[in-house]
Amino acid sequence: MPKAVIGSVTTSAAITTGGLALMILPSLVVGNELLILGGVTVLVGGWFQAHRYGKMRGTVVGLREKTDTGKAGQ
Repeated sequence: MPKAVIGSVTTSAAITTGGLALMILPSLVVGNELLILGGVTVLVGGWFQAHRYGKMRGTVVGLREKTDTGKAGQ
């Protein structure tokens, strides 16, 4: 079900892990709940951005290699 919303199993796993951290860490580190919330948000957001743009970059590199190969053969 999460894959239908996010579109990626690994990003869904990162969000799930972040949610679990938000449930467990505040009881272990009392008084720094906002720091934990911010850290988890940055980590999951970074994971999401890297995953999305890394996939796009791979597509661009693949297309670039395909066009470079065509020019080299002429």
